Amino acid sequence: MFASLQMFKELPDFMQVWPGHGAGSACGKALGAVPSSTVGYEKRFNWALQYTDKEAFVAALLDGQPEPPKYFAVMKKVNKIGPASLSNLPKAEELASISEMEQQIKAGHQVIDTRDAPEFAKGHVEGTINIPFNNSFANWAGWIVDYDWPLYLLAEKNELSEIEKTLHSVGIDQLVGYYDASKAVSESSLTQSYESITPMEAKNMIEQQKAQILDVRSLEEWNAGHIEGATHIMLGTLLDRIDEVPTKRPLIVQCGSGVRSAIAVSLLQSKGITNLYNLTGGYGKWKQDIQD
Repeated sequence: MFASLQMFKELPDFMQVWPGHGAGSACGKALGAVPSSTVGYEKRFNWALQYTDKEAFVAALLDGQPEPPKYFAVMKKVNKIGPASLSNLPKAEELASISEMEQQIKAGHQVIDTRDAPEFAKGHVEGTINIPFNNSFANWAGWIVDYDWPLYLLAEKNELSEIEKTLHSVGIDQLVGYYDASKAVSESSLTQSYESITPMEAKNMIEQQKAQILDVRSLEEWNAGHIEGATHIMLGTLLDRIDEVPTKRPLIVQCGSGVRSAIAVSLLQSKGITNLYNLTGGYGKWKQDIQD
């Protein structure tokens, strides 16, 4: 990277730069939101181009970097050997009944419920994982889905095409079946739910030793501040570290705002861990209500 930037500095100032990624991408650090730039502007204002010492640059680049999503490894493989042809991928078929979906869950296959977290919390089919279909869907699907196993969806039929396209964008090509999410909950006899609690309710439970905290934020967020006594397991690594999850007391799951922790609760429930609560507002609300 450092060598590439030195070459970049040799380009003429008037040359236009059209970035391939935008702000928020996990493929870079502190990416800007402007759709185009020039070499001259970047040489003057881009933090990465201010370094002349390689070791100092490397230290600055790696400092505070988030954990790389698991699908990055898949991307490297696809970039090397080429992607599978869309025409050769399995076509997702609508399952005939909820019992068919329940059989797939019993067989250990992955079933993702794409509804919003509050709806999922009210009621969902046992063994399913909740990844809401929103702007962060691709990222968390890339972290959580096992690429080598068949994938099933509980989703709205009119969203299926966009969901499928989004999954393909991170190399998830094993989508084989789906069922209407709302119908699934009303028809299934194997449903469960979970509750959300406020920071004050959580504080009281912790002080009475009636609960413990699981923090699923990134390491950088954890290092910047966390609830005393909490266990830290980043959401994307939760399935790999499921044996480290504390289960002696009811578990309050927490992130920065309550969004990632909702996904985490669904992951834990899918693995048979019960007595779970999602912390409303996450660490941000905790700081506001408890620490301030």
